[in-house]
Amino acid sequence: MLYYEVDTLIDHAGSKKYLTYSHSDRLRSGLIVEVPYGPRTILAIVIQTVKKPTFVTKPINRLVSEVTVSKNWLGLIDWFRSYYPIRSQELHGLFLPAFLLKNSSQHKLIPASKISSKPRKPLNKQQAEALSVIKKATKPVLLHGDMGSGKTLVYFEAAQNILSNGKSVLLLTPEIPLSEQLYSEATAFFEGTDVVLYNSSRTETARHKIWTHLLSNAKPVVVIGTRSALFLPIKDLGLVCVDEMHETSYKQNKNPRYHAIDVASALAKAHDASIVHGSATPPIKEYLFAERKSYPIVRMVGQAASKTKNEDARLVELVDQRNRDNFTSDPYISGRLLDEIELALKDKKQSLIFHNRRGTARVILCNRCGWSLTCPRCETHLIYHHDTNDCRCHVCGTSSTLPTNCPKCQSHDLLLKSVGVKAIEQSLRSHFPMAVIARFDSDNTKSESLGSRLGELKNRDVDIIIGTQLIAKGLDLKDLKVVGITNADSSLYLPDYTSQERMFQLVMQTIGRVGRGHGDGVCIIQTYQPANPLFEHLKTADWQAFCKLEQKERALFNYPPNCFLLKLTCRRKTEAGAKKAAEGLAANLRETGTGIEVVGPSAAFFTKTLGQYQWQILVKSKDRKRLLDIARSIPANWQADLDPVGLL
Repeated sequence: MLYYEVDTLIDHAGSKKYLTYSHSDRLRSGLIVEVPYGPRTILAIVIQTVKKPTFVTKPINRLVSEVTVSKNWLGLIDWFRSYYPIRSQELHGLFLPAFLLKNSSQHKLIPASKISSKPRKPLNKQQAEALSVIKKATKPVLLHGDMGSGKTLVYFEAAQNILSNGKSVLLLTPEIPLSEQLYSEATAFFEGTDVVLYNSSRTETARHKIWTHLLSNAKPVVVIGTRSALFLPIKDLGLVCVDEMHETSYKQNKNPRYHAIDVASALAKAHDASIVHGSATPPIKEYLFAERKSYPIVRMVGQAASKTKNEDARLVELVDQRNRDNFTSDPYISGRLLDEIELALKDKKQSLIFHNRRGTARVILCNRCGWSLTCPRCETHLIYHHDTNDCRCHVCGTSSTLPTNCPKCQSHDLLLKSVGVKAIEQSLRSHFPMAVIARFDSDNTKSESLGSRLGELKNRDVDIIIGTQLIAKGLDLKDLKVVGITNADSSLYLPDYTSQERMFQLVMQTIGRVGRGHGDGVCIIQTYQPANPLFEHLKTADWQAFCKLEQKERALFNYPPNCFLLKLTCRRKTEAGAKKAAEGLAANLRETGTGIEVVGPSAAFFTKTLGQYQWQILVKSKDRKRLLDIARSIPANWQADLDPVGLL
């Protein structure tokens, strides 16, 4: 009998990092095995052979794969442990997904093919210069390119260079629809090369097949996926590209709370691979960090697809929502925007209307006594959906029928306030009954989703596209003429230091759907704050000016990139209990903490969620390790979010 230390990736009693099991056969380090762990069975990684211990050991159940994981992959696991406050089996779920237990069959490998020598679309001068910088860079590269400037082609050409050297490539996108769109483009570009798509929308069987294929594969491959693709056992990785790096969906907001940008950097370092971050509106924190570290920052301006010497005109106009004379034909859509949509329809062109609020009405309010319909579990407003005639909580999913009268005063005078995207859709259908209109938001069924109907949009089978932030990025439609943003500054009212940055990024990304080299376009922005300097910077697409403005604000109130952040949250059955726990921990941190600034405690923005009350503490420090130590030492019934992307 032989004895092995294995890494279960799960915290266990005692100080030992690894557990010891027995097996009759000789096993190599890096093999994935199935072991008994308490009453259940889990996966583990063989680390090394050890002498027979003094205690009784359990036997390894079986070998899951005869192929070992790479040292680079094991190195990423160790980095993850050291960088984040991992205290439970969440790490196991990232690196050793449950579907590996369910199906142990080996899949036939996809045969390696020659890298295609098919003629490529020529790079313009800016793209060629960017590619040259990436090839020569020994540090991470920040590709700061305007919308439509051709960043994707730069990624592909950089990937082609890596593939020709026998190494693999990982291309990350923030969301599933974008990964599917990039996959479609990549399969056409890398003809004859193994290209795989990995995200949570794929079936468990498909994800298992990709995982086991990559574990065994020794040939270069292109992997396209969302943040979960970071934990695939890719071998000989030569390039990592993080597209749309500004998107907050790169941050996982449930345990383990990691940020894909940081993990991607660690992954590239473990493989000694190149890494490129791309965005038209890079996060201010990451941009200033790149400047301080003297990382290459490549600026790409204009439109790569423009066929004329002069760039396509993109007219950006502001409509003051405070002036109701601008809304004589419709309470939500200005006359100026309606006129442009009508002109586009006559020219057989498309319009895109962005409204970042789901549902039909965000508030159901009694006009007599002020009562409003809220979720009994979360105390947030229930959202009315006219198409299903129900009211839903977008936090916990609780639903109810729309009341016919106020339960407090019995009045029938109920108001539907703060319109959602479905109300905008209703208005557009009444104004343009002959137009084909499609709405895209998270309420869509699979057949209605953006990914399923992308072909219709590109073929101009849809006249008016309306939706939430799903339509604000990634779309490149040659017939798109008009973009309308119906309530641009709604997020500015949120109590979060990132609210201005998020609004600027989202609106600028939406504006960028027109004027992409296919023809002139117009963007109408409806706002209650037309004098806000942010909108002047948006009209001129001046991200640099906005960055300087925002940097001054951050420095004044000591927010990133001037410090690191740790958000601590407790949940209790009563508000008094949550408040008491938060006040106790905050007092302890102030008394014993050094080199930190404690803000709060205060009730969380969503004070009550799933029947529990939430209070939070914000801790700032110049030393991230100090915050990491605090996150690891807090009581078990607290939640720690190190490097949060927002405070809500």
